Amino acid sequence: MAEEAKNIKIDDNKESKVNQKVRSIKSYFKDMKNELKKIVWPNKTQLINNTVTVLVFTVVVGAIIWIADGVFSKLVAWVYRYFA
Repeated sequence: MAEEAKNIKIDDNKESKVNQKVRSIKSYFKDMKNELKKIVWPNKTQLINNTVTVLVFTVVVGAIIWIADGVFSKLVAWVYRYFA
């Protein structure tokens, strides 16, 4: 009789852990849904302006890296020619 009571107690404990996990998962998705409602999406004009800004900065940074690469490669070639 005592062993049956222990087994029932262990099973109840496992069940409560499962219920806690299910409740925490439900809570997570409920909170996520509430947070998604707070998002302010950009309108079409803002989206186009932001996209153009990112593209311009990408081209500018790419050009700076390209110029720096050319300068450093010339510098390394000069160093090897005179000191190697």
